[in-house]
Order: sequence, then C-alpha cells, then structure tokens
Amino acid sequence: MNCAYIHLSTHPFPVTSAFFGQTFVISSLLRKMVDYPEVSFSQVWCANRPPIPEQLIDEYMNFSRMAVHMQYKTELEEGYANGDDPSEKFIAKIEHFVDVGITPIILHHYPIGLASAKFMRNLSMWARSRGIDDRMLITPYIHTLSDMYSKKKLKQASGLLNGAVDLSICISNAVANDFTGMVGEIDVVPNGIDMDIYVPSTEDERMGMLADIGMSDKVKKVVCFSGRLSREKGIGTLQEILNSFNKSVDKRAKEVGFVIATPSIMCNEINLPSAFKKLKSFNRLISEDRLKFVLDISKYARGDSVSYEIYSRILNIVFGNDANSLKSMYGRMFGGVIATPVQRLADIAVQPSKSEAFGLAIVEAVASGAYLLASDVGGIREIVADESIGMLLPVEECGLHRRYVDLILGYERAAGDPGNEYRNCIQKFSDVEMAAKLRTITKKYIKQKREKKLEVMTSIKQMLGRMW
Repeated sequence: MNCAYIHLSTHPFPVTSAFFGQTFVISSLLRKMVDYPEVSFSQVWCANRPPIPEQLIDEYMNFSRMAVHMQYKTELEEGYANGDDPSEKFIAKIEHFVDVGITPIILHHYPIGLASAKFMRNLSMWARSRGIDDRMLITPYIHTLSDMYSKKKLKQASGLLNGAVDLSICISNAVANDFTGMVGEIDVVPNGIDMDIYVPSTEDERMGMLADIGMSDKVKKVVCFSGRLSREKGIGTLQEILNSFNKSVDKRAKEVGFVIATPSIMCNEINLPSAFKKLKSFNRLISEDRLKFVLDISKYARGDSVSYEIYSRILNIVFGNDANSLKSMYGRMFGGVIATPVQRLADIAVQPSKSEAFGLAIVEAVASGAYLLASDVGGIREIVADESIGMLLPVEECGLHRRYVDLILGYERAAGDPGNEYRNCIQKFSDVEMAAKLRTITKKYIKQKREKKLEVMTSIKQMLGRMW
C-alpha cells in the first residue's frame, strides 16, 4: 500500500513567531515518514498557503537557506481550505493521489475548532459522495488539553466530528483522557524530538557556550527556562523565582545564573509582553551577568553553526524585527541567537507550567542532561517517571517559588552514568519512535476501513444473489 502523509496546519509553516510545538512535530514527521518505502509523499498544507513537499524540507532545515523558504511560504496562494470547505486545489491533489493508487492520510493538527471540525466533516462528505472514503484517512491530531476551548464549542465540534473522522491522534495520555467520548476512537502518539541534537554537553562545551552568551564566569550553577512568556507556561512562578535570586544575599544564590530562551525577545518595544517587561527589572541579576535572554533556533538550524549575519536576515523575515537591533534594545541582558539547544547549557531546567498537554521542552531538557523541576500537570507526568531525571511539584501550592528556590540551591550535578530512566526517556520520546508509532496506527486503521468496506460489498452481493 503506497500512501501520502498530508499534514494540515492552522498556523504558518515552517516558522511561527510563537515557536509552537506542533510546528516542530510536523517538521519531524515530514523528515522521518519518507524513510518508509510505502510513503510516496510527505507534505504540509497551511491555511491560505501552498503545499510544501518533502523536497523543500532540507532547505528549511538548513537555516542558511531558509530565506528561500520564507519567500515561498508567504506567496498567498490557495491553501487547503476555502471557508469551511476543502479548496479546489486540495481536492485536486487528493483525487490525484487516489487515482494513481496512493492512499492520502490527512492529519489535521490542532483541529478542535468549529472551522476545522466543519472542514473535516465536509471533506468526509465529499469523499463519501465520490465513493473513495475507504481509500483515505481523515484524522484530527490533537496537541492541546480541552481547557483551551469553551465547553460549548467543544460540544459543537464533537458533534461535527462524530462519524466524519476515522480516528483521533492525541500527543499524550493526558490529552486522550481529556477528549475521550468527544472525538471517536483515539490513539496516542507521544511527541518525539531529534535525539541527535539533544545530547548532554561536556563541561568544556558548556563553559564555552556560556561564555559565548556573556554569562559571568562566577556562575557555578545554570538554570534554564524555554518557552513562551505566558500564564500557561508558568511565567508568574518564574518571575517569583528570579525575584528571590535577584534580592538574595545568600552566597550560594550568587553562584546561580539563569538563561531564558523565548521568542518574546524578538518583539519590538511596543509589542513586548508585559511579562517580559517585568523580567527586565531584575537589575542585580542583569548587572552581574547572571540573567541572559536568548533566541534558541536549534530546532531550525538542527545544530549547524551558521553565521550571525544569516540569522539576522532570516529572523528579520520571520519576525519583522532585525536581530542585530536586539543588542542595542536589551543591552547586556541579551545573550544572542543560539544554534545549540539552551538546555545543553544548563544544570537545571525549570518548567512551572499551569497546563501542559505534553511538553517538548521537558523531553529536550531530560535528553540534554539537565535536571528537571516542573509542574505535576498533564503530559509532563508521562515523561518524568523517576526522580533521577526530575522532580514534579504541585502547581497550586502556596509559596511554590520557594520550593523551586530551595531545590535549585540544593541541587548538585551527579557525575557518571545517567541511568536507565534517562535511556528509557530518550528511546520512548525520539522522533524515530514517534514516526514508527504513527505509521503502525495509520496502517491499522486503513486496513480496517478496507476490510469493512469489503464486508459491506460482499453482504450486498450475497443479498442480491438471494433476491435473484
């Protein structure tokens, strides 16, 4: 069975100003699925964007050539949808695949909105009207917990999806449990990351990278945070942690430095999030070079060292803001644009999220050898199964930031073998494992659909035979 994996993204691709996790999941699947012999095509369609075939993915993965990709992405051609209906161009592509014997596997990412649910229902109705519904798969790929939506809209979307989709894929058991009974049959495909990028650094490598971003050589312990500066990512707790270290006169506290990797750094002063403005006020940490903000583009550069001039040109296209201007805008608090994962610089990674469907940054931290301090919520529980790799803290605990502060001060990096839990984590949550599981699940459901259709046709023939 030859097939085509078609990813539908409601966000621009391959770069969003918010660095949404689903964008990186899609890009990993695009790269990995074409390794299988039965996969004829692997491509992504965006709302009001042209399809991007796998031949161009290497261009976007190689950051030095991304300018071409950005230009291609911003051509305002017809995307996969025309209102709530599939666009003519998208329909033509699906028809072509079916005509040449290729099974389209349509994965609609981040789909639980009314417009997306209507689109999937209308696509399903079109397939049935053409008699090809058994030769394609329509699948919501759910990246969020249900608390992202109102109950009313969820109920409406659930009604539209009922009977219209073949199965729903969720990125964690937490998400699957959240949506049980709403979106039909569910299978779980945990997110995966490129384990070639996220590897522990040697001490010399780490010290060199910290020097490159301007971290004080008096810092003996480094804490990182990676993500958007939003409430759901725990920005309030992060601010309280930094405030404690900014005020502390404890000798141990003065040996702790912080690196925050966030796309918010690329906003201009007018659009700068209020949370970021608060972080800029920790004057002692900044003046002592113990608080640095960076833009981590390692997922795009994939570990390649390319020139800062290239970063500047590409980031200007993506964000509409020149990275060269950031140093003058932020001064010594700006550590630069880094092509190495921020977690590889750190002893400890903090992720005090209020809500987390999965947590790519969690896996990235563990794989990079950083000890994890994170919230005991959502999909994080499925990643951190043992205190040898991290500790989970109750999200609503009074004075929670003090627990983080005490744990940071008390932590000492252990030397030697990282242990079985570390190895289990990097095996379970690799992009190779993610692609393999998606392949197994989709093949199973395609087989089931065809067998069911064959059973129906056989029953009809038998009934007609008895009539005659």
